[in-house]
Amino acid sequence: MSIGATLLVLELGARAVTGSFASFAPAAEVGGHSIVDRDVGYLLRDDVAVRVREGYEVHTRAHGIRSNGDQRPSRDRPITLVVGDSFAFGDEVLDSESWPAVLERAIDAPVVNAAMAGFGLDQSVLRAERLAPIVAPDRIIVSFVPHDVRRCAMSIWSHHAKPWFDVDSGRLRAHPMLARATWRESIAPTLSRSVLIESLFHDALRSDGPHTFEHHRGDEVACLLLDRLAALGRERGATVILLAQPQTPLPADPRYPTDPGDPRPDAELASIVIACADQRGLPVVDAISAVAALPAARRDALFRGHGHNSPEGNRVIAGIIRDALERMR
Repeated sequence: MSIGATLLVLELGARAVTGSFASFAPAAEVGGHSIVDRDVGYLLRDDVAVRVREGYEVHTRAHGIRSNGDQRPSRDRPITLVVGDSFAFGDEVLDSESWPAVLERAIDAPVVNAAMAGFGLDQSVLRAERLAPIVAPDRIIVSFVPHDVRRCAMSIWSHHAKPWFDVDSGRLRAHPMLARATWRESIAPTLSRSVLIESLFHDALRSDGPHTFEHHRGDEVACLLLDRLAALGRERGATVILLAQPQTPLPADPRYPTDPGDPRPDAELASIVIACADQRGLPVVDAISAVAALPAARRDALFRGHGHNSPEGNRVIAGIIRDALERMR
């Protein structure tokens, strides 16, 4: 009884400090509402409705697809499937402020936001392959920021395990996620109901480990994955578009760790992948160059808080894509 009473007092104290009296331990990040998918990586749960850090809200539908807000396009076609990382997902903004939501309003046709924060370009391709038969898109926009290419060489990124590929005799060889991620996910939701346990053992409950590079050929993996994207487009009768997004207004950013075994800057890796797409005849929307051409003050206004696009930044990206789609007609 003494031990139980002490733990209860400590739990109440932890809830007082974190302001969590009314609920189980709240997830301050979108990742706290994710589940392990061994084939693709961490995905958001279906039917999430949550207010996360800095007050922005996230709502999902089936397959962890993010809502675009209350808007409803008047046309049923064309359907655009978007895959990518947190920049395409719309981290730090409301559902209606992500660039897929803005694009949906601009073209008045469905845009399916299947992006997921933290994804590498490899995971985005896997996500497109899974959802294309379900969504039946007319277009597939595969968005990436330069660091997503480097993530193609990683088995753990941002403390989350992921599937990865290496290159064997010029071909991709797939590797599944770490088994530990599935084991941890099976117990973390229950233990995290205690704010005290969540606070004391956050890393053990939420982290699969430190950044881990399995090799230094992320650009080679990315280019070979473009062959799969091209094949997917032919199979589904869809136009596949590669969108290169800027990841920061700064020359360097500590949130995007370098690879000790590969001194090349992220920008060089992105340029290699863009060139590979051109060689394969995949349309490329180079928003990196478009944003770089803007005046410095305007460019800085496109990013916010933790480095993602502001609502204005998402409007600019959506406008760049809309204009590109117009030219492709």
